[in-house]
Amino acid sequence: MSNFYFLERQFPELKVSVEKAEYLTDTDPEMSIIMARKALEQLIKWISDKAINESVKGKTISDLLSTTEFKKIVPHDVLNKMYVVKNVGNSAVHENYKLEQNLAHKVMEDLFAIYTWFFSKFSSFDKQVIKSQKNRDLVENSLVDFDNDECNFTTFSRFEKLAKNGNAEAQYRLGQCLELGKGTDQDFELAFDYYEQSAEQGYALAILKVAKCQMFGLYTWKDYKKAFINLESLNDSKIAEAYYLKGKCLDKGWGVKKDLDLAFNNYVVASELGCSDAQAQVGWCYQNGKGTKANEKRAFYYYQLSSINGNKYGYFQLGDCYRFGIGVEVDDFEAFKNYKIYLDSNIKDSSQYSVDWYDSHVLGIDEYAMEYLADYYFHGIEGKLEKNIVSALEILEKGLLIDSSYAKDRLYTMYLSGELGEYAKNMHIRSTVERLKKIVLEEYPSLSSIKFSL
Repeated sequence: MSNFYFLERQFPELKVSVEKAEYLTDTDPEMSIIMARKALEQLIKWISDKAINESVKGKTISDLLSTTEFKKIVPHDVLNKMYVVKNVGNSAVHENYKLEQNLAHKVMEDLFAIYTWFFSKFSSFDKQVIKSQKNRDLVENSLVDFDNDECNFTTFSRFEKLAKNGNAEAQYRLGQCLELGKGTDQDFELAFDYYEQSAEQGYALAILKVAKCQMFGLYTWKDYKKAFINLESLNDSKIAEAYYLKGKCLDKGWGVKKDLDLAFNNYVVASELGCSDAQAQVGWCYQNGKGTKANEKRAFYYYQLSSINGNKYGYFQLGDCYRFGIGVEVDDFEAFKNYKIYLDSNIKDSSQYSVDWYDSHVLGIDEYAMEYLADYYFHGIEGKLEKNIVSALEILEKGLLIDSSYAKDRLYTMYLSGELGEYAKNMHIRSTVERLKKIVLEEYPSLSSIKFSL
């Protein structure tokens, strides 16, 4: 299977060139690089034409890359990779250019990073959503203000006027304003009312919002059956989160008969549409044989795809894969890096009220990640990571702040054994140990009778 399989459903026109480049990587590196440049050119023209309405006729890649609007959309690191693929591709066309042995692989890595960013950003792009010029003005003008933290009453009033005239998208946006307190006071009940009005007119994002409110009992009574019916109505919408949440309902038996096979199928569709939570869930299904035949290599692949799209649980599972050899060779340093990204991450789910795919096990994941990461710092990784007692203790301190059972138990044991006291003899970490000692004694007052020497 091609690494670019995720383009099949929504962007088949972009899939041909990129897969040719991938196929030729080892057999014809020079042609692979040329095809990679062609694939990049098609992608840049798609973004310019469909996302920012920039005319591409008669313009080169360089022209399109250098526009202000293009630079606003594309992150700096992705833009740099685009220039690399373009420049190497231009060089490969020249007869006297000497191709480095693994340059084609580097180009494909950059192209994969470019396309996964593109997919995560534009997989829900629907040019049919905005049909009339009136709605186009609403989106292009009003929503710019709405996304700004300084959104004011004028923007809210514009939405309100359109909403009362029956504009479904304006009703949905007005609901957002009221829910978030943008340009007006927060009013959750009224926000939900506008979401329902919009949903009744068939506006897909509003239907999704109402379904989520029904799933979580947010601003309305919890009703899994109604939520599932609403999610079912979005089957043709190509909204990734709708398929993911429908998969959750089928997985857990929420408002519908439990069906692991059908749940897996919905997770796969959501994954192909770019939902990183779903990608992590598909990996979990493959790892544990839930709704499909167990396949650790596929599990690793989906965890990797999820992490590329910034999903924190994908990073944790990659850490487990590298630590325990699940679908990949054991590599403690790679495990360390992924656990660290997971713990340090402030990555948000697609919604404030998203269903964590690990459900009740999420807290357990935090415990394990802390334990493994602290262990790596306490003992080091030969040739890759030196022991770092300060970092290990800081992880335990962070654990105490979130009431981690592991952190409490570990520090309790270290205090009793005298290990914590030994660390205090090091002047560089004495202040850290003193802070931890104070916290431990507050948690376990009985330890105050035990001698703690510095």
